[in-house]
Amino acid sequence: MVFDFIPTLSSTEKALLETGFLAVAVGASSGIGFICTDYYGRTGLTFSPEGPDAEAKRAIADAFWSLLLVAPHDLADFEERVFHPGAGVWMHFGCSDGEPTYDESDE
Repeated sequence: MVFDFIPTLSSTEKALLETGFLAVAVGASSGIGFICTDYYGRTGLTFSPEGPDAEAKRAIADAFWSLLLVAPHDLADFEERVFHPGAGVWMHFGCSDGEPTYDESDE
């Protein structure tokens, strides 16, 4: 667990994760907020339309992903599901023994 917490399930349709973070440079007294979210299991970072600039976004993303990937083979097992109302199926996401899993079912 990199950031020492377990995120709550997102309330956004077709998503599992929607968690806010604050990037603060060493010695700085303010930071840049961003959200780590997914859609259909594809994860990304979202920043405010007012900023920061592209270079700062890249630096924050590089630092964020490098923290998460420090031990890429030491992933915690998990299972979660979300309902896809358009398709009428449950989307099952998970990780088992370091391998991502995905399945769909009617229940």
